[in-house]
Amino acid sequence: MTLEELAHKVNWLWNNCARDEQVVVTLDSASMGGRAFANVVDVSKGTDWEADQIRVGVDKLIIEKNKDRDVPMPKAKTSNGYVCRACGYFVRKDDKYCSTCGQNIEGIGK
Repeated sequence: MTLEELAHKVNWLWNNCARDEQVVVTLDSASMGGRAFANVVDVSKGTDWEADQIRVGVDKLIIEKNKDRDVPMPKAKTSNGYVCRACGYFVRKDDKYCSTCGQNIEGIGK
């Protein structure tokens, strides 16, 4: 998307939506209810190697899917057992990795 395309969309939203609505970035994470998101906190022109880019800053770290799957993440205990917090699929109590997404869940829930 170019800055011109973004401006066109923002102008349309400015004219057709409530102006106090929160601007967020949708995340590809399991979430109950509405989709998971990060709040937009800044928009600025890139510098140096990023000089040809407009950068959007958010209030939490965003990484490419599966880039941190080796960092242990605790399982979520539900009434039906345990689920992987990374993908939301069921895992066994003693699993060290999620069989669906590969997330490290070692040592959690024992």
